[in-house]
Amino acid sequence: MEGITSEIIDFCEEVYSDEPIRLIEWQLDENQQVQALFRERRRGWYLTLSVPEGRKGKLSTAHKVCPIFLPLLDPDEYLWHDLTGSALPEDWYALDEIIRLGIRFQGSQIRWAGQYALGENVADNAMEQFGVYVPDVELLPEAMCD
Repeated sequence: MEGITSEIIDFCEEVYSDEPIRLIEWQLDENQQVQALFRERRRGWYLTLSVPEGRKGKLSTAHKVCPIFLPLLDPDEYLWHDLTGSALPEDWYALDEIIRLGIRFQGSQIRWAGQYALGENVADNAMEQFGVYVPDVELLPEAMCD
């Protein structure tokens, strides 16, 4: 699987204008087509990539901004840019997991702590499944708080 994962990373980078990315998750769907979730390293945006088979067996690609990520750019995209400038590797790891879990649990919403709710459905499901819950926004990384 490591060889395939490496190929998927190379493919995502090539499709995404040769920008370096971090592959968060990939899978083959029921039609054996690749579905990938990755983070663009320069701006920290989360994108999804699907590789459907085009006409006559040729591969085509479609990548787009991950919908669950979009609320983090609203109401002010500069909040996100400030975070990307100060986030530590462990912050990125946590954000990658939040985005990944948010996609997995249908209906989840991820928003800035203190301004809206921070992934309430994700937090509730995480408590139910893993016994982990963040009871106080002050316990979140400082870059995530208002």
